[in-house]
Amino acid sequence: MRPRAPVCLAALAVGALLTPGPTAAQAPTYELPGPSLDGALTLTGVVARALDANLRLRAMHAAAEAASARRPEASTLPDPILQLGIMNVGLPGFNADLPASMAPSVQLMQMFPFPGKLGLKGDIATLDEAMAVSALNEMGWEVRAMAATMFYDLYALDRRVEVMNETLTLLRNFQQVARAMYASGMGRQADVLRGDVEVARMDGEIRSMSAMRRAMAARLNALLDLPAEAPVGSPVLDALPATLPSRDTLIAWAVEPRPLLARGRQAVEQAGSRVALARRELWPCYTATRSSPRPAPP
Repeated sequence: MRPRAPVCLAALAVGALLTPGPTAAQAPTYELPGPSLDGALTLTGVVARALDANLRLRAMHAAAEAASARRPEASTLPDPILQLGIMNVGLPGFNADLPASMAPSVQLMQMFPFPGKLGLKGDIATLDEAMAVSALNEMGWEVRAMAATMFYDLYALDRRVEVMNETLTLLRNFQQVARAMYASGMGRQADVLRGDVEVARMDGEIRSMSAMRRAMAARLNALLDLPAEAPVGSPVLDALPATLPSRDTLIAWAVEPRPLLARGRQAVEQAGSRVALARRELWPCYTATRSSPRPAPP
């Protein structure tokens, strides 16, 4: 019976990084949580639910829409000003027969910025919109990464619990064999004690792993805007590619479409436009005025 002990102990390497929980001489069999009402989890479904339920994404989407609405206004001429002027008019009937009274006059004024200012303001507003969209897309990347990380962590925990349950079954078989051989006088008491200790240790490992699984499920429910106690089914992996892309392809995927890097480039470009606009602010704007002709004095 001695050669079996190292084999059984080697199976404990699956949970070597976990702290053993309370031990028990007789441990029940722990089963994996069953699927929820929606069926088994898939990565596509988890990511889609996370993107739809994230409130920060909704807020950033609204901010991007607001930046898009402000863009046309930045490159438009200021609003014209219409003035109506009267002097020494009697009230309440607006009598203009008083001495030194002036008939009502109408004046229309329009301010024209120095050439180039409106174009630069439009470029800055366009980059503001692009940066808001990039920030929104970057937040989407982060949410997808968080959802995928929790999905695969949950998958790994379920597979570990599954392996530990199989190992616990083997340890119980070893325990029963050791007890039977000891009862018949062919075994040693040390083997019986070793079997009891290993069964109790694996029981503690499974309890600890099950607690981690419940905590991970609660975190995933929080990300998906679901109640913490909502049932979470066992993740199911989609078909994985047989080969990995080349290193240059992976680097290109990481650099080119990354919204965070795009936002940095847009911020640099916007800073250049702001510098150019600040230099043009030294030049004055022009105001055109159009007034109605005043009537000749009587």
